[in-house]
Amino acid sequence: ITIQLSENSFVEEKVKIYLNRLSDYLFMLARKIGYEQNIAENNWIPRN
Repeated sequence: ITIQLSENSFVEEKVKIYLNRLSDYLFMLARKIGYEQNIAENNWIPRN
């Protein structure tokens, strides 16, 4: 969403970095919670 927005408007680099780090944190938090609740992960299989 941020990249798409930045194509049409100015988005500060600090905002992009912050949102990227936030998304990394939320992704890892979701993995941790899933692990603690014994929820199996779906492994990604590339389509070479």
